[in-house]
Amino acid sequence: AESYTKGFYALEPYYYNVISVDTIEDSIQELLAEYVNDAARIGKFAIAVLGADQTLSLSQRVNKAKSYNKEQIALIGNTYTHTDGTTADMILSVARLAGAVSATPSNKSIVHRAIKNASDIPEKFTNSQYEEAIQGGVILFSKNSDGQIWFDSGVTTLTILDENQDAGWKKLKRTKVRNELMHRLDLLLEKKVGRVNCDADGLADVIQTGMGLLKDMANENKIMGNGAFILDSANPATSDSAWFLIEVDDIDTLEKIYLHYRFSNVPTA
Repeated sequence: AESYTKGFYALEPYYYNVISVDTIEDSIQELLAEYVNDAARIGKFAIAVLGADQTLSLSQRVNKAKSYNKEQIALIGNTYTHTDGTTADMILSVARLAGAVSATPSNKSIVHRAIKNASDIPEKFTNSQYEEAIQGGVILFSKNSDGQIWFDSGVTTLTILDENQDAGWKKLKRTKVRNELMHRLDLLLEKKVGRVNCDADGLADVIQTGMGLLKDMANENKIMGNGAFILDSANPATSDSAWFLIEVDDIDTLEKIYLHYRFSNVPTA
């Protein structure tokens, strides 16, 4: 445990968007969850990918995810079968999810993204169980009509919102967009510190820079084009400090299609 903890904090000076560990041991995964929570409080946003113990029932795996209840944590709840017929270890499922979350651009989703060299799902779940997993913050592999194995959902472990959260934090894609926005803004605005005056011209410079990023991300189909970067009227600027509000609508992907059929029995001649 001590070695893992040292490893987490050794990574702190570097930017990365996903972190996972090579074990599903509860004590180590708890340490990673604590580290990610601490990192988020100081403005470092990485998504931790964890794995569930397959000897547990699905409901127990869901309860494990709910216990984390964190937008920066994703949990994979099952595994898959290799093309040679052997079952992949859970840690390989964790690695698959971590790689997909890390590599998929934030304007795209991992939902229904097929994985390579997988042929089946050892555990057979019902539709209601897949829905239970989604509602409980667990990502499961499923099998599509072409026989491919893919991620059935793209949820985080967040299930109970606090007063400062909206349902967008329950989705990996939307969380990634928000993480990216905050990171890119931090990089741009740190260059303004000590370089512009804390007067009308300097504040306008900051606003112009912020709006420029919002327009860029709108053009990248990551947020809507109605974003705003404005001074916070509730916190007037002081001689050396200024507060701003960033208001954006991030874009989700289409994940559910509902079909309502209306047939009629029309007599024919």
